Amino acid sequence: MRLQTVVLIGLVLTSAARPAVAAEPAAKPILKVGLFGSAAGMDAEVLRAFARTQGLEAQTQDLESIEQAMAQLQDGRQHVVAGLVVTDALKASADFTSEVLPSRLVVVTRKPAAAVTFLEGLRGMKIGVVAGSPASEALSAAKLPSWNQIPGASVAAVLADLKAGRTSACVLNIAEALRAKATDGDVESGVFVGPRLTLAYAVRKGNDTLLQTLNGQLRQLRMSPSWSQLLARQTPGLLDALGRARLEEVRPGR
Repeated sequence: MRLQTVVLIGLVLTSAARPAVAAEPAAKPILKVGLFGSAAGMDAEVLRAFARTQGLEAQTQDLESIEQAMAQLQDGRQHVVAGLVVTDALKASADFTSEVLPSRLVVVTRKPAAAVTFLEGLRGMKIGVVAGSPASEALSAAKLPSWNQIPGASVAAVLADLKAGRTSACVLNIAEALRAKATDGDVESGVFVGPRLTLAYAVRKGNDTLLQTLNGQLRQLRMSPSWSQLLARQTPGLLDALGRARLEEVRPGR
């Protein structure tokens, strides 16, 4: 069977060509989508819709760590990775779309422990952080010692440490914290840490056509009435949490 190569939105996508049978539709080229952290809901829906508009079929894969996400993006196993907070370190390895969502880091605890409502309350605690995320830098900027940070490869690993009592708190972005609360009612969000952040989609460096096409789709979606409906359906409480985060930005002493 010969292979047919299709060049579309800056990707080289290969699919097996089938015999010419009128009743059998041609296979669609694949858009490979990696989902990290909180991306399994809203971002998966957005990127599946994007694929449909481009005549592609989205093939999604859950990714366990930021390191895995960047490696698979660079070697072509993924065309797009969702769920990443944009950092200078990641921008050196990938190109990012315009902002999908703003975010903040938040301190997460688990009952019966009380929520941490002031950064000083973290002193002496073992704090879980996702390796490669901005959490360590944000805690250091808040003048909290690095010795009490316990890195985990993924959000799931950090939450498992919290549940097992290996840590007393962890630091996640807002969407990750809300998703954790949805699956574990004992999870509590407390004080925000660090500055405003940006969640965006990553593509391989140099894939300008895909980047521009994604940005165009995002602009249209964010201007449509379905945007707030999508957020409310996929991540309940996110809009309220982002509103609280904006208020906290004017109270830097907390």
